[in-house]
Amino acid sequence: MRLASKIQSTELKHLREELRVEHEKTTNLRTALAQEEEEKRKAQEGVRAVVEQAVQSFKSSRDMEDIKIAFAQEAFIEGFQICLGSIAENFFEVDLDLLME
Repeated sequence: MRLASKIQSTELKHLREELRVEHEKTTNLRTALAQEEEEKRKAQEGVRAVVEQAVQSFKSSRDMEDIKIAFAQEAFIEGFQICLGSIAENFFEVDLDLLME
């Protein structure tokens, strides 16, 4: 009986040690995961900052200004054509040739 108790006690100690080791591993893994998540978050913030800087740089560039000017010209010309069409439909006696030169 005493031998059985000793074996159970030894087995219990062994199981407790295994549990402690597993708990330590789990704690280490959780710490590593938290560090990786923090690094990922910082990397994403860095990417966002670089993208934002690139967008701001482009918005203030000559290329963007050229795009804005080209768009404004296209919009003006299209609006002008619509306006000429309306005038021609409603005031067919008006000579619009001087506007076309």
